[in-house]
Amino acid sequence: MATASLGGVSDDRPDARHSQPATVRVERLRVVRGRREVLHDVSFEIPRGQLVGLLGPSGSGKSTLLHLMAGLAKPQSGKVIVNGSDISAMGDRELTLFRRRQIGLVGHKTLAYDELSARENLAFFARLYGLDNPEERIAQVLDSVGLGKRAGDAAGTFSRGMRQRLAIARALITGPRLLLFDEPATGLDRQGRDWLESTLDGLHRAWATLVVS
Repeated sequence: MATASLGGVSDDRPDARHSQPATVRVERLRVVRGRREVLHDVSFEIPRGQLVGLLGPSGSGKSTLLHLMAGLAKPQSGKVIVNGSDISAMGDRELTLFRRRQIGLVGHKTLAYDELSARENLAFFARLYGLDNPEERIAQVLDSVGLGKRAGDAAGTFSRGMRQRLAIARALITGPRLLLFDEPATGLDRQGRDWLESTLDGLHRAWATLVVS
């Protein structure tokens, strides 16, 4: 069983022994917003288990590309293929089921409910994702991001860094094979950025294919 000491992350995914990190292939993506062409003829391939960074100035389309890879948006043309499945061609129900099991996204918003505890937040998303008896799984991912001792505390009492840890735990709850991070260091102090760097490295080595903007 794969383990990684950096970030305290170990391979505790559901059915981890039977899954592998994702492969990603993007073919000739084109996205237009209003009169502006955000992405033009973008193509690349990410081999299984890689950690890839997206670089570019603000407004260059990094977030748009991540949303396409997460199945949260559709291109005007082109394909996004994850593990051999063209998610850009899927219907809503098929895409929702695929995304819940195979893709995790940590965006600008942590999606944490302030009045709920860390444990309750993850329980809510576990139910939303259709996980059965998720209590053990919730405890595992909270421990993996360093929130095990704060599991019963309300998310509204958390610092920005702790909320980001909770967002990562949410993304991990289903054991996805592809993890996407949209500017995850935003708002973090130096200590938080150091933790994030080691955690991303640990996730990459123990969990999944990672793409980070």
